[in-house]
Order: sequence, then structure tokens, then C-alpha cells
Amino acid sequence: MPPPSINTSSKMAGVDFLPVCDLLFNLISLTCYFCDVVFTSMVTYTLYSSYDGDGSARIAFFGILFISSTTSLLACQVISFRWYLKQEHTAAEAAAAPPASSGNRGAFFSWLSAVASHVLLAGVAWRYGRLLFAPVDVAIVKKEMRNLSILRLVHGFVASVPSVLVQGYIIAATATEANLLAAGSASAASGGDVLANRNQPDEYDASGTKIHVISAILSLFNICWGNKLNTIKIY
Repeated sequence: MPPPSINTSSKMAGVDFLPVCDLLFNLISLTCYFCDVVFTSMVTYTLYSSYDGDGSARIAFFGILFISSTTSLLACQVISFRWYLKQEHTAAEAAAAPPASSGNRGAFFSWLSAVASHVLLAGVAWRYGRLLFAPVDVAIVKKEMRNLSILRLVHGFVASVPSVLVQGYIIAATATEANLLAAGSASAASGGDVLANRNQPDEYDASGTKIHVISAILSLFNICWGNKLNTIKIY
């Protein structure tokens, strides 16, 4: 008589990796989010480090970007972690089992990674990582992607919109100042060294304009991408 077989297919029937197209789509989305956060942080630090005591507008722009970026990150972590706790509670009730920290080592480490990721302000990246690099329950994929779309929308409007406005103003002001300097270069040649020295371009303007342009483009793309995600994923 053959030994009784254990049917494990029923436990793994709904668990699988995402299709290649969905993987690429989420990878592009994660890359866009990561680049936007990194470049906005770089611009914020550049504005702070270039403040020399007389640029009140520059320190105001730093404050706007710092507050909007921090608020966006904190809001996304709080919302994401609340969703995670609710999902864990619902799963525990459905299985009639105690929470993840009751002896199941895999579930405990999953819970620990979730807590650590959200404490380190990487909750959105953690959610993308679960979809990209781990088998997922196909029954909740749509819900997970909907949650990510909402988080991207929060980040887009809280952090990316102020970033686009601030950096758009800085780029426009820098271009206007460059035009004025170019127009005054002719009169500087005939007006002496005083006018020439007064019309010297700001070192920050010469080195910081490119990063403002790149960051503004990424922020604008992030807003459009977040809206597109919600159009596609929320039905």
C-alpha cells in the first residue's frame, strides 16, 4: 500500500511570480520613485549647503522641499504600515491562528522586515520588493498594486508638486539672470571692472542648474506616472 501523499499544491496554487510585463512595469515604477526621492534629496541638500546667510529665498526653498519631502515619506510609511497591520490581522482571523510572532519563523522575519523597512522610510520600496522578488498570492496582487498606486499618488501630490513648482521657479529665475548678465556684458567692457565684478554669475547658479532641471523632470514624470498608475490599477 503506497504511503499517503501530502497535497501541497493546494497551499501553493494561488502563489506565483508576476508575469514579465508586470515585473517590468513595477521595476520602472520603482526606479522612477527611487530617482525622484534621491534627486529631490540632493537638491534639498544643495540648497542648504549653498546658503551663505544672504539668500533668504534659497533657504525658503530648502524649507519647502524639506517639509514636503519629509511629510510625504512619513505619510506613506504610516499609511502603508496601517495597511500591513490590517492585512496581517485579517489573515490571522481567516486562519484562526495567532499573529506572526507566535513561533512561525518565516512569518516572524517577514513581520520584522516590514517593521524595519517602514522605520527606515522604505515602506514603498518594501512593497515593490515583495511584488518583484518574491512569490505573491495572485488573489491579492490587484489589491497590492492598488495600494502602491495610492501611495505613489500621495507622494506625487505632497512631494513632487512642490518640487516641480520650486525648481521651475529656480530654473526660470536662473535663466532670466543669465540673460541679464549676457546683456550687461557689453556694458561691463566699457564700464570698468566694478560693473564686470558685479555681474559675475553665482557659483551655485552655474553648478546647480543641471541638477534642478533633472530633478524637476523626474518629479514631473513621477506625478504623471502616479496618475497613470491610478488610472490603470484602480477600477
